[in-house]
Amino acid sequence: PGAPGTPAYTDLAALAAAVDDGLPAPRWVLCPLARPEGEVPRAVRAVTHRALDLVQRWLADDRFADSRLVFVTEGAAAPDATDLVLAPVWGLVRAAEAENPGRFVLADLDGASGSHDRLTAVLATGEPEFALHDGTLRVPRLVRGAGPDTAAAPDPEGTVLVTGGTGGLGALIARRLVTEHGVR
Repeated sequence: PGAPGTPAYTDLAALAAAVDDGLPAPRWVLCPLARPEGEVPRAVRAVTHRALDLVQRWLADDRFADSRLVFVTEGAAAPDATDLVLAPVWGLVRAAEAENPGRFVLADLDGASGSHDRLTAVLATGEPEFALHDGTLRVPRLVRGAGPDTAAAPDPEGTVLVTGGTGGLGALIARRLVTEHGVR
């Protein structure tokens, strides 16, 4: 799904050879990931293995240190997604992006030509992941949720069990239970 006249390569090795021959390393490299045929478990393994291989080869190749590998999926992040085969790729690439900021992008399109037409403009915003569906751009954001006005207090006659609380976070939680809620 590149712009007309944009060079296309069969794989990263072919792109690397072109860079070796003098082509400037591109700002973005689009990698469309289609849903493999077959039953869900086999399809998930196939597409996830392909994505992992691409991530590893991308990170190992210094020629692309200033480029971003864009995984383009269709329907993986749709609001009404029912086929979850491509969803594990999003988890894998999110983890890779968290460990290697600025190296990867996740783009989910709906297949409409308008979404493909807007792809370059959205990539230019620097968002590490987004979905373009029905002409609407969606990006993940954390927002403070509306909580209850008062938190439910533990039953003073009950038992509170904090498991895995041997580290700093567990100690903070245990201390708060004692000071704020009277847990003994």
